[in-house]
Amino acid sequence: MLKVSRVILFTLAVSAVNGCGFQPLPQVADSACNGKTMVAGRIPDKLVDANLAGADLRGLDLAGADLSGACLLNANLAKANLQGAKLVHVIADGATLDGACLSGAGLSGSDFDRSSFADALLTGTNMQSASFHGTSFRNADLTGADLRRANLKSADFTGAELRDANWFESKVLKANFTGSTNRSETFKAAWHWGWVVEGR
Repeated sequence: MLKVSRVILFTLAVSAVNGCGFQPLPQVADSACNGKTMVAGRIPDKLVDANLAGADLRGLDLAGADLSGACLLNANLAKANLQGAKLVHVIADGATLDGACLSGAGLSGSDFDRSSFADALLTGTNMQSASFHGTSFRNADLTGADLRRANLKSADFTGAELRDANWFESKVLKANFTGSTNRSETFKAAWHWGWVVEGR
């Protein structure tokens, strides 16, 4: 059972999405997201094709939500709970997801160029064929993440945990791996065959 630790009032950049209004929600410590503070309340489970450009969604509970095709340009989802959420074919250039929980989420085919996932939890996240050009993954946990055919050019993986991540045919030209740990066998193969770092 989750324990309410504190209540934080915040204002969303949008007052309603698909006709559903939002109210301030209490935050809780979620054990599934390594004890990070998350929101206990719920918002609509389906936000397909929603326009959330520039929205302030910090700390919201979007676990399991379907945001397929949504516009999240420059949206702030810092510390949001997106565990198991569906974020396929999302346009989210410049989005902030620092400290967010995205374990088991689906981001395939999405555009997160110049976004930030610093300190985010991306364990087992499906990031296939998505674009993260110039994106920050500083100190993020990508254990078991599926990065096959992802565009990770100029991405910053400084201090990131990369154990068992799948890098098959990913592109990481000029990416920064300073201090990253536990690179997987597919990453080593990528170095050998030039999938990842050709021209670096």
